[in-house]
Amino acid sequence: MHSHAGASGNETKSLEKEQSKSSFTSLILSIGAVVSKTTTAVLKKALETVDINMINEWSKEKVGTTIQAQRKKLYKLERVEQNWDSMVGLESA
Repeated sequence: MHSHAGASGNETKSLEKEQSKSSFTSLILSIGAVVSKTTTAVLKKALETVDINMINEWSKEKVGTTIQAQRKKLYKLERVEQNWDSMVGLESA
């Protein structure tokens, strides 16, 4: 007999909040667990078998750079440019 071991709406929002500073992208892999009927044993085995490095590699290969990561990189470049302008006396208008 299968029990519904999927996450509730509150649990899903909690996952989103936890991921807000990193990336929501890797959570795409959890959709199956959230929407399907499965057993606790199957979920336990999946969690024991798949580590974060495997998830990160899959995400990098299949999804690519997230919008959030692109924004973060752009923000860092912008800050470096602003600091450089300040150091050489070229304040931006």
